[in-house]
Amino acid sequence: MWCAWATEGVPAFEDVFPEIDGVGAPPFWCSRVTEGLHVTVRIPPALGAGRHEARIKFGRSRWSEPREFFCDLPPVSNAIEIISVQDGVTWRTGEVDWGNGGWLTVWTNGLSPEADAGNTVVEIGGIPHWPEAVDVSRGQVNVRLRQVVRAGSHAVVVVHRGTRTPAEMVQVTGDAPRIKGLETLSKGSAS
Repeated sequence: MWCAWATEGVPAFEDVFPEIDGVGAPPFWCSRVTEGLHVTVRIPPALGAGRHEARIKFGRSRWSEPREFFCDLPPVSNAIEIISVQDGVTWRTGEVDWGNGGWLTVWTNGLSPEADAGNTVVEIGGIPHWPEAVDVSRGQVNVRLRQVVRAGSHAVVVVHRGTRTPAEMVQVTGDAPRIKGLETLSKGSAS
């Protein structure tokens, strides 16, 4: 759980009260992050597959608004397809340019209503990429290329809840930003 937290430090475990579907879920981890507070809990035993709600409170505060999450969703039974692959900045179809930051937009059909950046993966040249955003209503999946993707033609596949789309090709142009330390590694292995 990612929580707003303006107070310095981290609350004591005995003052952190997460709840899943009305059942208390003791915190497993609690730490301060830039955005606020990160609280990790174990999912209660026998929590069934599907939609659930989580909420949290600290000390004597009020309960947070419940947030929806999904657990152990079965594979999608319908087919998922890629309609188009475009540069996420120029909107050129079938290509993505590192010169524009390496942003790729994949337009899909058939994602389930629960599709999000946590349960959708875009494989580019066989390399998994986790989307920055998934908009199910538009079928839009935005992803930024990982620095290991080089210029050339690559197969794009969307994987969601155990179902894979047929591959579409994308032409990657330009040079990926350098990976810090990689050039040192390469020089060391060449000698």
